[in-house]
Formats: sequence, structure tokens, C-alpha cells
Amino acid sequence: MKNLLIITLSILLIVNYAFSQETVVVYPTKPTQMENLAARELRRYIFMRTGSLPQLLMSDNIPSRGKNIFIVGQKNRSVFTNRLFSNKSESIIELKNEEYLIQTYKNGDINYHIVAGGNDIGVLYGAYSLLKSMGIRYYMDGDVIPDGKFDLTSLNVDELGKPLFDKRGIQPFHDFPEGPDWWSEEDYKAILAQLPKLRMNFFGLHTYPEGGVGPEPTVWIG
Repeated sequence: MKNLLIITLSILLIVNYAFSQETVVVYPTKPTQMENLAARELRRYIFMRTGSLPQLLMSDNIPSRGKNIFIVGQKNRSVFTNRLFSNKSESIIELKNEEYLIQTYKNGDINYHIVAGGNDIGVLYGAYSLLKSMGIRYYMDGDVIPDGKFDLTSLNVDELGKPLFDKRGIQPFHDFPEGPDWWSEEDYKAILAQLPKLRMNFFGLHTYPEGGVGPEPTVWIG
């Protein structure tokens, strides 16, 4: 009975692995930290939405196999010069810092999903925005992952993202019970991890330099 259980589990793992090879996340051979994070976040969230772990492939070329291929990188990566993207090459090259282009190309039975950024943080913004098309939502207190499984063959994205403001973020007040004075190290990490998902790039701490509640500990008085 024990041997039969082991054999059954092994078969299930093999089947799941074979299925996962239908989905590939491709990122550059020498990625920046943000490109690397964007690729791994795509892989992680796709797994949570589909139940199958995509293959993570470090390459400057488009793989010849796969059903759903996600191509992640900055605008100057050679993979975006492929003839498949010739009608969008100009739009990709013109991307500015923090901007991104996410788009789906269908070529026969293969779905190509590009995540191109004007710089590396733009790539990360693009990855999180693409995942919203799979029903995922981001909030300061965490993520919301829908129940049920998402069918990747239904994914079809076309979005050019441009920030409206240079600085986008939060500036929490200290003098409230839920404020940063009460946050632990894990609380800070949790909050900061949500900011790029919301396409924010700033974190400040509101302080009073004088008055009945000041000066606060983080205020420098010279």
C-alpha cells in the first residue's frame, strides 16, 4: 500500500511538471535585481492562480517550446528585437523610466506575453500590472488572490503604463496607535513590499519639529 502511494504521488508530480513546462517565464541572462524579482514574482503569482509552477528560463532568446511564454526585461534587451515584436519595437524603445508596456501576441498555439520596462523598476511595475489582469489585487495590508483556477489561455493584455507624478507613496503619521511607532521590523518590511505593487516609489515619515508633540525622535535640529 505504501509503495502504491509513493508511485501515485510520483506520477502526479511528473504530470504536474510536464504541464508546468507549457508556461515559461523568460528573463535576461544577466538580469538586474529588479528584472530578476519581476520574473520570480510572475512565476510565484502564476503558480498561485493556476496551481502549476512555470518554468523560469534565463535566456536572451525566445524559447521554441511552450504554450504561454512571458518575456520580461528592460526595453534595451535583445529579445525585444525579435521579428515577433517588430510592430511594437518603436513603442518599446520609446519607454521612459518607470514606464512599461505589457502586451499579448498570439502566434498559432503559442501566447506570448511581453513585460517591457523603460528601466528595471518599470519592468517590476509591468509585471505586477499584468498580474492584475489575472484577478489579483494589491492593498497596503496584503494581496487578494481570487478563489478558483485561472485559465492562462484567456489572458490578453495591452497596456502602456506611465506615471502621472514623479513621487508616489505614503507618509504615515507617528502619533497614532496604528502608526509606525508601533510597527515591528516585519511590519515595515510588509508595508514596503506592497509599495511597488501599487506602483509607488516613495516612503516618508511624518514628523513634528516643534509644538506639544515635538520634536519627534527622527527630527534633526541643527
